[in-house]
Amino acid sequence: MKNNVVNKLFYSIAVYASISMLYYFFTLYVYANEKDTNLNLVDSINEFFYISNLNGHHTNILKLTFSTLYYFFVNFTLASLLGVFIGTALGLNKYTGYISNYYINFFRVMPSIIYIVLFKYQFKFTDNYIYFVGVFASIWPIIINTKSGVEKVNLVQREAIKILNLPFKRRLLSFVLPEAFPNIWDGMKIGLGISFLITITCEYLYPDKLGMGAMLKNYEDNISPLVSMIIILWIGFMGIILNFIFELFETNLLWLRKQFSTYEGD
Repeated sequence: MKNNVVNKLFYSIAVYASISMLYYFFTLYVYANEKDTNLNLVDSINEFFYISNLNGHHTNILKLTFSTLYYFFVNFTLASLLGVFIGTALGLNKYTGYISNYYINFFRVMPSIIYIVLFKYQFKFTDNYIYFVGVFASIWPIIINTKSGVEKVNLVQREAIKILNLPFKRRLLSFVLPEAFPNIWDGMKIGLGISFLITITCEYLYPDKLGMGAMLKNYEDNISPLVSMIIILWIGFMGIILNFIFELFETNLLWLRKQFSTYEGD
């Protein structure tokens, strides 16, 4: 199973490399007649790694990357914990779950920019809005999949376990959540991508949050298009690595693998 994950990483990097080459040549073509534009790849790479001035700060790509990953990790962790808790609570109660569908359907289709306007400008969470937006934008697939997974748990088995007079906490932790976990994990996978995307977007719109989004904002003009290109490709590469780590972690969850064993033939 680990070999499959490594193979997927290899193919992803191969596709990434081909896209990078096409992107590079297309950029050269677009800016070929721009005399004031720096198209020196070596200079652009040096500028990418060592930024002389980003909103008054001397920094480098490693610091910016760690800053972005920090915001992403906090947002994704909070969204996962809250999403699983809320989704489980809704899935255990048929009537509450039914009513909640209408609220979930309202919020989940909202574009992320709505949450940015809401928390940053209307609620004026200027310094901390990145956390509110990140959690609120990425929590819905986790809630939906958790709720769906809990609702799908075999009712006959659930009733049989109730007859044994097991405490609610034990039934929940030893049966309901393990059975629903594949659904929960799928929701977390979707939330992972949304959380990473919204973190970059928030940094771009609020460059004081020094991160990769702020760096992209700093180089959005046409003076250094290759630097912008490298930043975009770097963000894409980080997305590939995050997905690889998530899938690698999945292969080491023995209780999750048990749920898939019927289909995988383990």
